[in-house]
Amino acid sequence: DIVRNALMNQNIIQEGTKPYKLRPEAIAAIMGNIAIENSQFTTDVEEVGDINKLKDNQRGYGLFQFTDYRDAKTGEIVGHRTAYNKYLNNSNKKDSAQSQVDYVLANIFNGEGHDIGAGHRANLVGTIKNGSVEEITDLFAKVFERPTVETARYKERIKKAQEFYMQLMDIK
Repeated sequence: DIVRNALMNQNIIQEGTKPYKLRPEAIAAIMGNIAIENSQFTTDVEEVGDINKLKDNQRGYGLFQFTDYRDAKTGEIVGHRTAYNKYLNNSNKKDSAQSQVDYVLANIFNGEGHDIGAGHRANLVGTIKNGSVEEITDLFAKVFERPTVETARYKERIKKAQEFYMQLMDIK
């Protein structure tokens, strides 16, 4: 409920646009992805498993399993986990479901935090605004979550998102 409410209460402001509220399709798609990334919907959970099998030995964190990696050019550890922590510090926020959702949406809609690429952002924004539950779920997973082949479970993400969508439609 906390995550659903955090998503439902968003007024996203992009540069030069009026506030935008997430459609139920987008809320369900994001929740479907979280369900696969973090089935308990726990904000402070850290990825478990053999650390040696994780990308650059970096564990995912939170609802979205924010993960870092070693930049091939600079050798620095970068990614959503580091960017999220900077986001918290810069905005004087505490780690919470709302803050994690805020970071993800600020990243997608305004390019704050770890760079997912302008083209990816534009495609994701367009799909969030106009796409189906399935389209949003799939693109969010591929562009924002970027799971490994072993953890992708795309069909499960879509199935969960469809279940959440049906629940959201019953709420209204």
